[in-house]
Amino acid sequence: MKTFPFRPLTNLVMTPANLTCDGVDLADLASRHRTPLYVYSSAHIEKQIKELRRAFKGLPVTICYALKANTNFTLLNFLAKHDVAADLVSGGELWRAKNAQMNLKQSVFSGVGKTADEIALALKSQIKFFNVESKSELELINRVASKLKVTAQISLRFNPDVDAKTHPYISTGLHENKFGLDKAEILTIASTFGALKSCSLRALSVHIGSQIQTVGPFRDSFIKLRELRNLLLAQGFKIDSLDLGGGFSIPYRQNEKSFDLDKYAKTVKALFSDVKELTIEPGRFLVGNSGILLSRVLHVKKTRKKKFLIVDAGMNDLVRPALYQSYHEIITIPCASGPNHLKGSTGFDVVGPVCESSDSFTKNRKFSKATTAGDLIAILSAGAYGMSMANQYNSRFKPAEIWLESNARGKAKARLIRHRDSYRDLVTNEVLKKESRK
Repeated sequence: MKTFPFRPLTNLVMTPANLTCDGVDLADLASRHRTPLYVYSSAHIEKQIKELRRAFKGLPVTICYALKANTNFTLLNFLAKHDVAADLVSGGELWRAKNAQMNLKQSVFSGVGKTADEIALALKSQIKFFNVESKSELELINRVASKLKVTAQISLRFNPDVDAKTHPYISTGLHENKFGLDKAEILTIASTFGALKSCSLRALSVHIGSQIQTVGPFRDSFIKLRELRNLLLAQGFKIDSLDLGGGFSIPYRQNEKSFDLDKYAKTVKALFSDVKELTIEPGRFLVGNSGILLSRVLHVKKTRKKKFLIVDAGMNDLVRPALYQSYHEIITIPCASGPNHLKGSTGFDVVGPVCESSDSFTKNRKFSKATTAGDLIAILSAGAYGMSMANQYNSRFKPAEIWLESNARGKAKARLIRHRDSYRDLVTNEVLKKESRK
């Protein structure tokens, strides 16, 4: 028995015949709950929370988890019990956070397209502040707050035009992106606050993207943020709170380094030691490497030019490889033997059953163990932007989800936290002609 050599997932243990996570047999889970199947390690998430708190010790930092990474109710409730607040981008996320008992008074509402109903719900829930991204949004918040006879706490989101050196689809801090306001726009908008009777400017925010691997882009954006804050302070605004966003990377490959949180925290302390309140918005960092997507090999297909592992998970279950061309480590778990058994040194495309050529998890991947129909694969680092982006394309069922809850002795118990869809779930909200409604 040996620990799988993937440092961020030290809770994975390989045996000659199987793979366990937190001591739980993954093949057994797949047999009992079927595949595709998401499995999450609560021990890993707790470790990530502790790592953040250790790095930011002595700084007035509030952790607001970005719900878009993974919105399962059990996960949110777990984070709430660990005093993690929420970074929200929709009324639905706010509803989830509220019912999971997350601290909304320490939570922030971001996003470029907030509706009047969402704004009203956020005001009634007494969120910490709105991260405002346009002049018209600010005016809408003011109108809604005026009707409710409350004062909306406002943070203006600054777009510093800094390249985060990440995938273009998850870059948010360039002027070509839809997010935020440039310095001139913020200074102009700030000058109108005297006429906005139901809004109070109390903070600035910045978020330049996701999966950022070095501190440099953060430092560049923070220097510009500090300059902007100083200009507003000189104009008499009391900007005593800053939302520094998220974007801390996680390792997806075995040879990738972890993000240097200590260097990041030192940068924050050097630039913002006089700020009374700081917010960070990690999503992927907390949950990404906690998640495993289990899938079973349906067929091994060999053509003149290619060899395929056709598995029962598809791009509707985990869209990142199709959408971002992202890399995930994949472990094969031999469970069966048969006539299609091929040597593991062969390069395989691992593909799903969805009727799209983009339905692929990897190209020409070599595995250390031979694989055949009936075997399992474990797709790692699937805890963020996996289930939260899953859909029913091709009328496929969304997967079930399993929570590995560790006790004081470090042993985990597996708990079902989401049922697999049924055929009825595919038409739950459709108006069926034969259905009688009374």
